[in-house]
Amino acid sequence: MEVVSPLISLLIALASMPAVAAKDTAIKWPVKSTEKIQWQDSYWWQKKWVPAKPTLETDRKALYGLLQIIQKTKFGKKLIRSVSKRYPKFYNRISIGQRSFTESTYLRTYSLKDGSEELEIKNHLTINRRLSRIDAVYDLTHELVHFLFRKPHNPYHMRFSMPEFVRHGIEGKGGELQAFEAECRIAWEIEKKAHVEPHQLCSKYGKKKHTHKFNQFNSRQAAKDFYAVGNYFVTLQGLQIELPALSNAHPTFISSLENSPYPYALIQEFVNVRKMACQNNARKARLIQQQAARARAGRDPSADASLLSEEYARLSKYFRWHCQTEIHK
Repeated sequence: MEVVSPLISLLIALASMPAVAAKDTAIKWPVKSTEKIQWQDSYWWQKKWVPAKPTLETDRKALYGLLQIIQKTKFGKKLIRSVSKRYPKFYNRISIGQRSFTESTYLRTYSLKDGSEELEIKNHLTINRRLSRIDAVYDLTHELVHFLFRKPHNPYHMRFSMPEFVRHGIEGKGGELQAFEAECRIAWEIEKKAHVEPHQLCSKYGKKKHTHKFNQFNSRQAAKDFYAVGNYFVTLQGLQIELPALSNAHPTFISSLENSPYPYALIQEFVNVRKMACQNNARKARLIQQQAARARAGRDPSADASLLSEEYARLSKYFRWHCQTEIHK
């Protein structure tokens, strides 16, 4: 979404999903659900977490049920508390859909008086309704880490770069590595008290210390495996100087959105976000150029022609670096 002030409003939504809550609901701490957790019932854990014919009310209860399970773990309790403290109404940014993912909505506001702008980025998360209860717990934990910690790069910044975007998406705060570690820590805690199958992928990255249970996460090996792209290496090998961790090893981690290894999926996301930013900056540049001309002609004394020209020059430079075209064309 993009808003121009004070003369015109432009609505350009990158992504926006409806929430399952009908009201602007604040989560009360601790989260309470009417459904009792059946720790030793393996069938209960494997059942779909939402009913076949859902309503807003059943979705709400099912989501509260997942949150209650998560907060029953030591790691999950801290996570839910942190999310609730920072975003008391985070429940309204959760949707239930066909896949699990976290997306960002960019809201840029700028003035046609001097070209100044502000950018607000909001995260929204969606949980796959087709999952079993235990898998939904893992997915929600994973996405909550993205939601809480991830700070998407500003696509309008001159230094918005693809290698940094990929590294941040995997290894940065709230990135895939941190989200996967959280998923594993929740899985290992639940496995100690519930009748569930071990999380097979997490087992590969678990370390045992003074016990037969996993309690340490091998982040170094996981980070290495996130850069394994298999057959995509032929396409991406030209990026090895900027992303030296890339390897042609068989990929372990696949993005559900792009159905491809994470480095490739993040590159596609970068291209899409940059395309959106180029289109929005082109529109801003055209409006600024027109407004600067009005100011110089004395038709809008409140506008600062000098500042508008400086911003136009900055946008021209952005286009030369990122968009490979000229904004006046």
